[in-house]
Amino acid sequence: MSVKVGNSDLMKKLAEPFADAVVKTKPGRGGSRPRLPRTPEHCANISASVKRTKSHQSEATAEFRFIRNIVEVPSSLDTPCWEWQGKRNHAGYGVFKTYGKNTLIHVFAYKHWIGPIPDGLRLDHLCRNRACGNPAHVEPKTDRANILCGEGVAAINARKTHCAHGHEFNEANTLISGGRRNCRVCLAIRAQRKRVAA
Repeated sequence: MSVKVGNSDLMKKLAEPFADAVVKTKPGRGGSRPRLPRTPEHCANISASVKRTKSHQSEATAEFRFIRNIVEVPSSLDTPCWEWQGKRNHAGYGVFKTYGKNTLIHVFAYKHWIGPIPDGLRLDHLCRNRACGNPAHVEPKTDRANILCGEGVAAINARKTHCAHGHEFNEANTLISGGRRNCRVCLAIRAQRKRVAA
């Protein structure tokens, strides 16, 4: 199977140095992985200027390795996700080595094509695809905002407007204890049941 690199406008722009390259399927762990051919005409301008050592890799080499390990997949946003086909960490985020240390692919892409991440902020995937490396699909947010717009337990509970028994969480009916919201009506019913049982 062979597929042209880059279908979206941004992807085409990023892949311009490799425009004539064709992605070829190469068997690997967990199935087939797309790889750009490593021919002299495609790699000469990169490999000639780069000393490949464990401690230092050039931006051009990192960009080339990034592009050859992504595949466009449909997303809920206007542009496709750039799904990482390389190594992933335990949480499902794409990881690759740059400058001698592991880097999350969405962090690399954002810093490389958009700019530095503002202090105190983290990148949030708007597409909800942790393996996506499209810099247009991430947005800097505070930790709290990042957690609350996610799919975790804290985010699900924060979006609840009523308790499990249908009582509204409002200022008069909500008791916050130990960082958790409690329904005052439910607490009163429980207390009354305990008194009756005793």
